[in-house]
Amino acid sequence: MKMPFNATRRQVLGTILVMTGTFVAAMDVSVIGTAMPTVIGELGGIDRYGWVFSAYLLTSTATTPLFGRLADMFGRKPLYFGALITFVAFSMLAGTSRSMDELIVYRALQGVGAGALVPTGFTMIADLYDRRTRAKVVGLFSTVWVISAIIGPVIGAAITQTISWRWTFYVNLPIGLAALALLVLTFSDTGEHHRQRIDWLGAAAFTAAATLLMLGLNGVAPVATVLLALVLAAFFVRIERGTDAPMIDVALVRQPLIAATIALTLASGVIQFGVISYLPPFVQGVLGGQPAEAGLALAAMTIGWSAGATVVGWVLFRIGLRTVVLAGSVALSLGILWLTLLTVDSAFVLVLAASTIVGIGMGWT
Repeated sequence: MKMPFNATRRQVLGTILVMTGTFVAAMDVSVIGTAMPTVIGELGGIDRYGWVFSAYLLTSTATTPLFGRLADMFGRKPLYFGALITFVAFSMLAGTSRSMDELIVYRALQGVGAGALVPTGFTMIADLYDRRTRAKVVGLFSTVWVISAIIGPVIGAAITQTISWRWTFYVNLPIGLAALALLVLTFSDTGEHHRQRIDWLGAAAFTAAATLLMLGLNGVAPVATVLLALVLAAFFVRIERGTDAPMIDVALVRQPLIAATIALTLASGVIQFGVISYLPPFVQGVLGGQPAEAGLALAAMTIGWSAGATVVGWVLFRIGLRTVVLAGSVALSLGILWLTLLTVDSAFVLVLAASTIVGIGMGWT
């Protein structure tokens, strides 16, 4: 691997290690998206379809801030080792699932491993490079996310159509083992260990509020669960304001630029995972397409995203941030509106066009 700057052998191997771990975690969601219509056909449980994605995202999101602190306390190498083992082990178990309930549980535990891989990996990168070079290295990881998002649906479709949906989980094994070998053989933990307080109460309140909100949105006693989620969210904010080691610094949200960024990121995330979750079953279940076509529909969004982000780099300073974000929001809205208007008689090329426009909007926001 040739780096865009001078780097030692240790730095190159460490970067490859972290990029491999990031790749396997990033690719997982898009790979599974194209396999899920086939999974539902075999396991049933379509009423719990969304939980296969939500359980993974919930645990990975809730644990990410905690593992960043734990890496400072106990060292990067043991935590990254445990994260890889957890992710790969529950990937394999997910592939053996005989019911949707089993799959959801394994996905949730797989998310715990993913929640440790990303923050611990970036901490390892911070140990390897000085501040000036670190920014260049972090830029490489955007390429990893783009590549994983583009090839993930294609790989998922190919595996599902030619072998079995179960191998969309088993495929994580060789990649995970390669990362483990790199970790054990090449990485030495040189970061300083610092004892820190862990905001366990805040983490519990955040996880409980998010879980109850998802239960409510999925029709489980919606009024009671959503109200309780709001109460716990308020309790979470109070905890974060009163602790010396908050899980999230809620004071940052008061800054308009940060608040707007969070809102845009939230909206883009909801749209992205909504498309990943529900476009494949539409293509296969409504239009009668194959997994390969479902994968192509998701890849179109990612390609549009990459193209949109590339164009932004050229025009941002010419037309201004506000104009770019406005244009991206319009493209997102038009793309989503187009997707909602598709019917059983819609041509597949219209699906590709709508998905691409959604991706362009995400790239611009």
